[in-house]
Amino acid sequence: ARPDFVMAHETMAVALDLTGDARGAEAEFQLAQRLSTSKYTALNYATFLARNGRYDEALALVRRTLAQPGANPAKLLQLEQTLVTTPRP
Repeated sequence: ARPDFVMAHETMAVALDLTGDARGAEAEFQLAQRLSTSKYTALNYATFLARNGRYDEALALVRRTLAQPGANPAKLLQLEQTLVTTPRP
């Protein structure tokens, strides 16, 4: 086993999220985020945060990621726009 294999942690996060284990999913997303600078990992984690009502955290992550060199702005900008316009409870 390779504990530093980012894709495994990200895949596990998605699987845990789909089965309703938000705590487990978040732990895996956080580990993947620490191990990787991938814009896709950040996008997936931000999407998870937003789906769980944590819009401000998701927006902050998107903006930090957009500030990095080489960011894929299209999907991140789309998520940012969604987060900015989503009404807060």
